[in-house]
Amino acid sequence: MECPVCMREWDSEQVVPRNLPCGHSYCEQDLRGIWSQGEQGIIQCPTCCVDHKFPQQDDIYKLVKNWAVIAYAETFAK
Repeated sequence: MECPVCMREWDSEQVVPRNLPCGHSYCEQDLRGIWSQGEQGIIQCPTCCVDHKFPQQDDIYKLVKNWAVIAYAETFAK
């Protein structure tokens, strides 16, 4: 399984999937990139185009990790 933006394989350390409030998951790095390229404090979900407010870029790290995706990806990576 991979991040739909950067196409890198998910894992628990380098390409960590985070759940947006809309339910879609993207890696932390891509979410930080979307945050910095768009309107400050807003991440627009690449899938459903819903805007999510993040006043600080580091607020991305407060999003829940998608542990189900991590477990699935790491199981099949072996």
